[in-house]
Amino acid sequence: MHKDYEVVVTSEKDVRIAEAYAKEISEEVYVIVSELSTNVLKHSKDGKGTLQMSNTSEYIHIKLTNEGSLNTTHFIDGKTTISDSLGIGLGAVGRLSDELTYSSDNGLVEINVKKYLKEGCKFQTACLSYAKVGLEDFNGDTFVKVDKKNSVLLGVVDILGHGKVAHKSAIAVKRFIEHNNYLDLEELIYELHNHLKGEGLRGGMVALARINTVEKILEFCGIGDSSIRIFAENSTSLLTADGVVGETLRRKLIKQKVDLPEKAIISLFTDGISSRIEIPYNLMNSDLLKLVHLLMEKYARDDDRTLMLARLDDIYY
Repeated sequence: MHKDYEVVVTSEKDVRIAEAYAKEISEEVYVIVSELSTNVLKHSKDGKGTLQMSNTSEYIHIKLTNEGSLNTTHFIDGKTTISDSLGIGLGAVGRLSDELTYSSDNGLVEINVKKYLKEGCKFQTACLSYAKVGLEDFNGDTFVKVDKKNSVLLGVVDILGHGKVAHKSAIAVKRFIEHNNYLDLEELIYELHNHLKGEGLRGGMVALARINTVEKILEFCGIGDSSIRIFAENSTSLLTADGVVGETLRRKLIKQKVDLPEKAIISLFTDGISSRIEIPYNLMNSDLLKLVHLLMEKYARDDDRTLMLARLDDIYY
């Protein structure tokens, strides 16, 4: 365990000092500190910032403050405002972080990063995704799973239409979500919306859930007919907003947060799966792979179709 540490970054020498301290903790903390402190020299208004590191029993906290401005696009690779930079620094910070938050008010930027010391409970998933019959090589649906030490991001996507064009967009959406998984769910959907429009790709329906595997809390944000349902003693369907990501999107999305009930199975599915889908309570303890095959056979339509099931191990066993 390391004591609290602070360095005022004004030069490359200060960056090296901060890196040396961070490397004693872990390679990932080293990269985060290196990118943040280097970012100060490139982006802060006066070329100066303060980097702080501290520990609790649960996580390492890294905090950067400097003068300047910051918004979500700074975390998207390739959107740097520095002409000689690739623009991947803050994106790398996000991907290596277990949690990342930032604020930019009155000319002062603050970035907070957490690296958890304790892993959350294990997470089981099973997913099937098929193209419409006759278009087996070009699935317009896709799914996403990104594991972190204390959380997991799950998602299903249904691109408008079918065939080769829809498949191309589905691949692009999957890559974008995986690459920018650290963003807040609302911000991630907005940035995905802008990315699809900017690249001239077809839009679609998106459902994203982030589960805190320590606190067993689920956050959800969805657009269109892709859905999430939590099956337990009583099943719960969460709300999605109207719209099409990449085409028409309301200014205010609906983000919901719920405590996961005991013995819960989380299901995410596109509209190729009937909204009548149910999991009988006597099958709740079934192997997820067998269960997803059973449900796909019973509730699938002749459409691109995706069904993902997930549950926390220690809720069940």
